[in-house]
Amino acid sequence: MKKELKPAILQQEFFELTLNIEDSRLSAFELIGLLSNTEMLFKSINQTLNTKFAVGYDSVSIDVLALEKGSFKIPLFVKKVVNSPIFASTAGTLLGGLALNLLSNNTNPQTVSGGNDNIVIENKDLLDNQKTIHAVSNIATMTLETDGIRDIAVTYEKDNGERERVCVSKEKLFEVANRHDILVENIHNIQTNVVLEIVSPVFMNKPTSWKILYNGAPITAKMADEDFLETMDIQRIAFAKGDVIVADIESIATNTEKGIKLKHFIRKVHSYPRYTKITRQGRIEQTELFGKE
Repeated sequence: MKKELKPAILQQEFFELTLNIEDSRLSAFELIGLLSNTEMLFKSINQTLNTKFAVGYDSVSIDVLALEKGSFKIPLFVKKVVNSPIFASTAGTLLGGLALNLLSNNTNPQTVSGGNDNIVIENKDLLDNQKTIHAVSNIATMTLETDGIRDIAVTYEKDNGERERVCVSKEKLFEVANRHDILVENIHNIQTNVVLEIVSPVFMNKPTSWKILYNGAPITAKMADEDFLETMDIQRIAFAKGDVIVADIESIATNTEKGIKLKHFIRKVHSYPRYTKITRQGRIEQTELFGKE
């Protein structure tokens, strides 16, 4: 007779990453990156628990819960499949605490029940896995290079079912990124067809810094579109406060001794308001047309 297979046991563990961000906005590029690296972090931790300690789950995946209005949280349920009833009854909610230790650079070991024996797991055990290093460093680096994020908070589920919230400063995340040597000298991020509002008038038709609103926040960006600058010169185009352009913008995060420094460049202007000057009775008037490149 064939031996009947016992149904797999599905467990869930709550974990939440909160970005304390000024304008409650995050680009799709950054959100996707944080989610994919968070999933990679949990899967790689579980892989290490299986291969090194034989106390891991058979499979791990994450579900993203609905975002709460008025804040930017990434609440998750970590779905864990385990075929051993004994391990299911003793494992508890170990993944979230291990992930928190890595993100906060907390070196206190965590004890996991392995049946007859207790197993002590330290960060160095988990960081033998290159995928874990890559995931935790990417999360730290992406948070650091986003100007609007002041810090992050992690809410994880403890063995007794209670949830604990722990804040992690940018200084601590910088330590994490540097310690694993993943934070490269320059990190590039390009956003295409972004609406940029001009904060102060621009009259110079040469590469210079423009003060603009980007994602609702004022920044300084260097105009690097030489074709557009030539068009400004030929057509005598000037801009006023409140004018809007649509352009591709590149942000470059540089690792310095004083921390992460961000520089922005307007790489390609796609559309803009054009002004033509008409002289009538000694007075200059402006007519606005919206042009596309």
